[in-house]
Amino acid sequence: MKKTLFLLLLVCFFSCQSPEVEQPTWINPIQEWRETDGMMKFRIQPGDWSVLIQTSSQPIVTDYSIEEGELKVAYPKYRSFVEGQAFIVLKLEGKSFAFPVFLNPELGNGKLEDIRSPKTLNTDSSLVQQQMRYSFGKGGNLIPLENGELFEERYISQGAKVGTFAGESDTQLSSFYITAGTPESIPMIIQFDEIQNEFTVQAGPLEDAFQNQIPNGTLLTFTIQTSGKTWIIEEVAREGFVRVRLSSERFAGASIHANVAQVFSETLTLIRP
Repeated sequence: MKKTLFLLLLVCFFSCQSPEVEQPTWINPIQEWRETDGMMKFRIQPGDWSVLIQTSSQPIVTDYSIEEGELKVAYPKYRSFVEGQAFIVLKLEGKSFAFPVFLNPELGNGKLEDIRSPKTLNTDSSLVQQQMRYSFGKGGNLIPLENGELFEERYISQGAKVGTFAGESDTQLSSFYITAGTPESIPMIIQFDEIQNEFTVQAGPLEDAFQNQIPNGTLLTFTIQTSGKTWIIEEVAREGFVRVRLSSERFAGASIHANVAQVFSETLTLIRP
């Protein structure tokens, strides 16, 4: 009786155990999976299977179907993902089976990006700019350029015309600027206002070596010397000119010159007519 009871318990124990999960068989294995290849097919045992595609940067949930012991995994054509090595992962009852595949998405037409460095050029510099070109498509994947390369780097010599210019991709990232450099010379004139009893000192027009007007806000320094004293007055350029008014009572007979950085004007004398 005890032996019979033991056998019954043993049979009951093994009958309650879940069968071991068998590894699925990949029916149509390939190394590189494109959308035109269609669905990937696996022969599986019955069960509540789940599927995802694991890439180097993210898991991708994709459509799949199970019919008559065959599991079909759809290409994730409506998802954005990075081209490259991935794994088709099948799961059942806590067990996972990974099948390596190289995902090759249809990237469509690429968007050209044109990056310039430096972004701002000055006519005092060499006016040589570094350009980096690349094109990217769906999912941020790089698309080869016309020459077949993923990146193209070159150096471009720009002209001396000041302004804002668009790069090849015509985006804010590709735009660049050319600004005027220091003035080539500082012409200066003095006028006297008898009614106000003051001098008006004007420096300008201020242009660089390519006849570009220097930028508004460029700092110009007037140095005035009289009676053993030195006066420093700083003003900023507006529309290529700088003006300063000086009292005749204080500065008559004084000498004055102006400079922007290392460029100096001639020295004039503040004389009443």
